[in-house]
Amino acid sequence: MDFLTAVLPGLLSGLVGSYAGYRLSGRASRAAETRSIGREAAADLCAPLRDLRSMSRRWGRVELAQGEVGSAVIAWSEAFDRQGHRLPTDWRHVGQSVRAAVGEVFGGVAVADIRPEMAAYPLADPDFKWQDFADDYLTYVLDAVVRWGDGDRSARKLRNFDSWLAITGRHTRYPA
Repeated sequence: MDFLTAVLPGLLSGLVGSYAGYRLSGRASRAAETRSIGREAAADLCAPLRDLRSMSRRWGRVELAQGEVGSAVIAWSEAFDRQGHRLPTDWRHVGQSVRAAVGEVFGGVAVADIRPEMAAYPLADPDFKWQDFADDYLTYVLDAVVRWGDGDRSARKLRNFDSWLAITGRHTRYPA
């Protein structure tokens, strides 16, 4: 009996310690894996967003080919198809919101991912006001996605394009 009272507490504490270590290391490795997946998803989404933003900034200042813009729209759509499910639930509008912002700049080519024949659709005439709006919105989305990918727990609410225009006063401040 003395043997059990001498060995049992050590054995129990060893088992409890092992189990706690197992649980904590499992939780830590899952958290690290989640962060890694978030970083990869953010990087995958940000590359085509940066391309679209760059094209939006250049349009009207340099010549852009319809196919180049169409390819960028399709690249964004494919990235969103791959990674959109990883975004916070209330960000599911991002695919459509980016398409709306890009559509204001380039016109019908913004739906090239849905209607492939639109990739060759003539680009809209440059409108620097809407290019500025799209640039600001795409920068807003990029900032939010990068912060989310970095594991920022305080990832802000990401507004859709129309409500962002209204909240920022762009509908009323710049009449047509």
